[in-house]
Amino acid sequence: MFDILKRFSVGGEGVKPVKVDFVSTSTTREMLDNGELDLLLDVRTNKEFNLGRIEGACNVPLSDLDEHIEKLRRFSRKRVVIHCRTEVRSTCAYEALAKAGFTDIKVMAGGFETWVQENLPRTSRS
Repeated sequence: MFDILKRFSVGGEGVKPVKVDFVSTSTTREMLDNGELDLLLDVRTNKEFNLGRIEGACNVPLSDLDEHIEKLRRFSRKRVVIHCRTEVRSTCAYEALAKAGFTDIKVMAGGFETWVQENLPRTSRS
């Protein structure tokens, strides 16, 4: 995780800022419901993910993203929405995926916190 944060955070060493594209929680839900989303990437920790998640989300914690980039590469030309609890980690993940050549990626505005506040469907550990 520290490699990602060092390389992609604001003011990072030799980093050119990337313009992040955001999508609302309601649009994310519509894309999920209509089968228009190829990957919903949840970059929260495993513990956060297990406490509650959006159905169909794939969990790759930001701290593990570097080692999973190659496995995710099959989605590099597909529609991907990234989320975390708020927007901080998902923005870092967006930058990492953009630098790795992913072309149709967005960050879910407000993250899982906003999803919960809007009472959108989610699953939790029983």
